[in-house]
Amino acid sequence: MNWREFEDAVRSIVPERFSLKGDFYGWIGKKRPSSVRKVALTLDVFRDSDFSRYDVVISHHKPFFVPDFPVFVVHSALDRVDWGCHFSLAGALGLKGVEFLKERSGCIGSFGGSEKELLFKVSEVLKVKHIRFHLAGRVKRVAVFSGCGLNYNSFLESALEFGADVLISGDLTHRTACFLRSRGVGFIDAGHRGTELPGLKEFALRLKKFLEVDFIDGGDFCNYFCLC
Repeated sequence: MNWREFEDAVRSIVPERFSLKGDFYGWIGKKRPSSVRKVALTLDVFRDSDFSRYDVVISHHKPFFVPDFPVFVVHSALDRVDWGCHFSLAGALGLKGVEFLKERSGCIGSFGGSEKELLFKVSEVLKVKHIRFHLAGRVKRVAVFSGCGLNYNSFLESALEFGADVLISGDLTHRTACFLRSRGVGFIDAGHRGTELPGLKEFALRLKKFLEVDFIDGGDFCNYFCLC
């Protein structure tokens, strides 16, 4: 497969039309692979990332530099496509009757268990060790957004409009925590990376119909220090 055929395959799975207005989609820099056999799919690309075994990298996020190897970015298009990161997150958490919020700013569905069961489900399925949460006694209607939803106003507004009892995403700010608590709405911050993994894994499965693909999970590269 040449690089144009590779790009056509990616675009057929994650069409650019699902990207948020102004968001980056496509090749970073001028590097193109001469041929494509092995593909790495990852959340982020760093200067010390080693992808020497691969012909091309598909990154969810746009790097903060121009790599010296071919990188194709899909970002918000992968979040918002019908089966993408938002929808895959809802499915992984076992939500029922899932539908998109306004402008695909996340998904909402019903959860049939208790508060404790929801917390354990999030921790177990997303394999996250650090969760910040506040629950207000109701967990029936759960809204999800992969990545930065707890710092994304369109998601917050749409989730409240759709009657969400709990919001699950990442990148919680103090302002959002205060705002949701004042509205009597719960939240679970399962981290940016953790909430995007279900969608990336689904993307990998779809790519494997065309290519040899490895999903490279860089893990949680932040360190935590606690004196408790």
